[in-house]
Amino acid sequence: MVGDDAEPGAEGEDAREAIIHRLHEGERLGRIGGVLVLHSPDYSGQSTISVGNSWGLTSTLDVLKDIAGGKGPAKWLAALGYTGWGAGQLEGEMTRHGWQTAPGDAALLFDTALDRRWPAAFGTLGIDVSHLSAVAGRA
Repeated sequence: MVGDDAEPGAEGEDAREAIIHRLHEGERLGRIGGVLVLHSPDYSGQSTISVGNSWGLTSTLDVLKDIAGGKGPAKWLAALGYTGWGAGQLEGEMTRHGWQTAPGDAALLFDTALDRRWPAAFGTLGIDVSHLSAVAGRA
């Protein structure tokens, strides 16, 4: 879920509904009882972890209550659930080119529509996703 506080004009129940309809659901491998919210550094709650000077990560429901009440971060992305990796698993996947990393960019995360985020992230690296193929071959 990506947001700029609540929907314009949304108050009370309407704001809560706007939040609920915009939640990202994580993988079913690791369900958690709360929520993970990546957000702009203008907000700090009881469980907020500062990620550099660019982001905050909050894992309690208080952040959603604050967002619904108009007291939350200006920019946010929320997800329920997560997937974890075993020791060395992520590093191994990255070594085998299973992941592509891109520079952290607030506009990409918070201002780009979800269906445009993946191609936009590749675009920051000069890669046009229309040229990617799921089929490998030999030259």
